[in-house]
Amino acid sequence: MTATPPAPSPATRRPQWPFALGAAVLLGLLVFLTPPGAGEAARGTSFLVGHVIGVAIGALIFCGVVYGVLRLASRGRTPPAVPTVAFWTLLVVTLLSLSRLVGSGGRTP
Repeated sequence: MTATPPAPSPATRRPQWPFALGAAVLLGLLVFLTPPGAGEAARGTSFLVGHVIGVAIGALIFCGVVYGVLRLASRGRTPPAVPTVAFWTLLVVTLLSLSRLVGSGGRTP
């Protein structure tokens, strides 16, 4: 009698909710770390709302572009998880924004 090999276990996927939660927090932090422009037009509430929405949409589009490039680069392999890519992309962008803000002494350019 020959023994049959055990069936391979399905690939265990790591939970993605910590990355999704971290990406949401980083997106909120990035919105507040990106100062609005200076000038007379930058004083209104509508400008501030537009700035917040614009930064959030711009960051999400950037995450989508990075995800698309990673997906193209990983042909034939399992594509990366969207929350993981968004988290690491937003972490890098937030750190770059924070370093620019600290380097300017808190003044808006």
